[in-house]
Amino acid sequence: MYTLIIEDRYGRSAAEISFDQGSYTIGRVDGNDVVLPSSSVSRTHARIFVSNNKCYIDDLGSANGVTVDNVPIKERTEIKHGSQIRIGEYTLYLEYKDQSDMNAGQDVLKTQIVSGDQGGYKIVRIRDKFAGEEFMLAEATNTIGRTEDNYILLSDQSISRNHARITNRGMLYYVTDLDSSNGTFVNNKKISGEHPLQSGDIIRFGNLSFVFVPSSQHVNILEYNKNNKNSSQTLIFALLGSLFLCVIIVLIVVMSMKKGDNNAIDAETNTQDTALAKLSIDLDNASKHLDDKQVQTAKYIIDPLLKEYPDDSRVIDLNKKIEFELKNDEYITQGNAFVDNKKYEDAIDKFRSVDIDSFRYQDAQNLIKDTERKIRLMQYNDARSKCDDGLSDECIKDLCAAAAEMKNRDSDIETERVNDTIAFMERITKTKKNKYAAAAKDCLNELSDN
Repeated sequence: MYTLIIEDRYGRSAAEISFDQGSYTIGRVDGNDVVLPSSSVSRTHARIFVSNNKCYIDDLGSANGVTVDNVPIKERTEIKHGSQIRIGEYTLYLEYKDQSDMNAGQDVLKTQIVSGDQGGYKIVRIRDKFAGEEFMLAEATNTIGRTEDNYILLSDQSISRNHARITNRGMLYYVTDLDSSNGTFVNNKKISGEHPLQSGDIIRFGNLSFVFVPSSQHVNILEYNKNNKNSSQTLIFALLGSLFLCVIIVLIVVMSMKKGDNNAIDAETNTQDTALAKLSIDLDNASKHLDDKQVQTAKYIIDPLLKEYPDDSRVIDLNKKIEFELKNDEYITQGNAFVDNKKYEDAIDKFRSVDIDSFRYQDAQNLIKDTERKIRLMQYNDARSKCDDGLSDECIKDLCAAAAEMKNRDSDIETERVNDTIAFMERITKTKKNKYAAAAKDCLNELSDN
């Protein structure tokens, strides 16, 4: 079992990947098995693969090259335990360990490193003496807890050993509480199970609060801390206001009793008008959140209205719209779970279940397209791995068929795979007396634009 340790330009650990057999590409864009988001890394920069119990690396025509142990490589190069590989601003170290000594490693096909200047999200600590501390959500799964085995370590007694996790699925983020003692809250609502996140959401783990924002966004922590410092004053003013309101209500009741039944009826009418006005405000608020695609927030608003006004047609109709979007959102969640487990066909079936009238429909179409591309890339990598292990007419035929499926796609990574295959076949045909030259020539004819 091989382990690839990746460090960024500051020497900080960015990922640790374990793999055995197979062929894995490294590059800047989605579709690569390992994504290194930096302008110093080419779209498809290099490929690492294992063949005959040895590990090799190829430079796939990158702009800045690949170095192994400080030596630029010009052809396929074997890498061994302790090798230092340089790709753009990243340094990779290869280790070999006996599989019996390995803990469950991270699947290389799920590894994506997100840098602060290339997109992604972060959580920023607020409302305590460590306010301003930032944590990049750089992994597909970012665990939060009090022990060092977590991706984000929070040393506070209110935090459980394994408190929560934030999952990134195609830049859609979800937070899940891991049965923590003090709970996980989003916008002061305690969550159970998986909860979608929106930019600007306030997440609280135990007693520690964070704001969820894009990685490039500057957070003015004074704004949040000011709100926190003034909370006690706000509470006092709220209590005084409530006391004043109670006095007014008592005076109104006394005056109403003196004025008789007619005034009592007027007071009741005013109360009803106030309740209806509040209902309208709540409905407008829920509708606005639904229009902004913050479905779960709209659900939090509509649920108490359903209990208070179960027969109101406006409440019933809005709840139907919210439930409709929640159902389609669940299809997306289930599909993403299938993708994580490499059950791509099942994932596509779920994505196709999203209704055309849902605002998640276009997201579903994009996910279908992305999943189909993953299938093609997986088939290509399997075929290329077989050819790397040893040429045969069968592996050339399979590789050519996989490349043909990628031809003329609107995907840079697939276009590069086709060009890589053409270059691979040309090398075979140029080798004198190569018994696979005929099969390679047939492949070139198939992949030719003519």
